[in-house]
Amino acid sequence: SSSSSLLIRTLNLARCQADNPPTAPSEIVGPLLIGSSPIPLIELLEWNESGLVLNNEALAHCATEAEDLQSGNKRVQSSTLVRDDNKLFTKLKVGRVQRRLEALAGQHPNLNKEQLAKKLAKAGMGEGMSAERIERVTRVPARK
Repeated sequence: SSSSSLLIRTLNLARCQADNPPTAPSEIVGPLLIGSSPIPLIELLEWNESGLVLNNEALAHCATEAEDLQSGNKRVQSSTLVRDDNKLFTKLKVGRVQRRLEALAGQHPNLNKEQLAKKLAKAGMGEGMSAERIERVTRVPARK
């Protein structure tokens, strides 16, 4: 469903921000997309006695003004966004495996790339990748 796709995109964005922390406040939360209208989330927030809350009236107004991107019964995320999310997820996964491989290479300087990849895969630290794939997508740091 579209809500689970949105949750997956949000989780991927959070993982990306955890690996590469944002530098500006505008990078922390992207604009909210309602139909075809990107709306800065800051415009929908209000401060009242209970703290920071979402202004539901402003949100409803923005939703009525927005055009529907997908007509008919097709209410799913476009394949381009899903593909971009998958690319990002794969990039983050490979980065984590690369850091683990570099740490393992520091502990075992005499092992070659194939042996390091097998060791990572066998230990279950390869993010579900086979030893062959780990070997293909990573680089072994130069020996000192």
